[in-house]
Amino acid sequence: NRAIIMGDVGIGTATPSNYYTGTKLALNNDSDCSTFISINADPDCQSGIYFADGTAGAAAYVGQIDYNHGNNRMTFVTNATAAMYIDNAGCVGIGTSTPSSIFDITTTNGAVNVEDYAQVFLNRTTADNANPEIKLEKNRSGGVITTGDYLGVVSAWGHDGTQQEVLGASIGF
Repeated sequence: NRAIIMGDVGIGTATPSNYYTGTKLALNNDSDCSTFISINADPDCQSGIYFADGTAGAAAYVGQIDYNHGNNRMTFVTNATAAMYIDNAGCVGIGTSTPSSIFDITTTNGAVNVEDYAQVFLNRTTADNANPEIKLEKNRSGGVITTGDYLGVVSAWGHDGTQQEVLGASIGF
């Protein structure tokens, strides 16, 4: 069975067009403080929400929120490419579908940028003597590191008032 509705749809509201401009489906629940959408699928299947720019090819699924019920993993897709995963242990992977830690970022350009809140805080709350660790690791494809290789650099930068970055200090390892 199929219902084809040409126009705006309101569930719990007679005026779905009163919501954000372009809203075609509005869910409203004035009698309770909770409103949910449930998407049910068989345990070995997938369910999701797709955002389309068109009806053919990748345009039909250019953006997605996808849930795989078989492995209990959620995938977020932008520009028709998987961008972020949350696995069944709650580990978040950006650029990797198999995060190896609670927050795993894999990038091909080698950069992770933290702006505006200029602090990275490492706090290890254990009873043993283990300390927080920042690990700089170099993997040379096709070989091992050699004498003279920098394994990592820690540098401090500032701005000179003209939007130009100025190196303050740098330590190479």
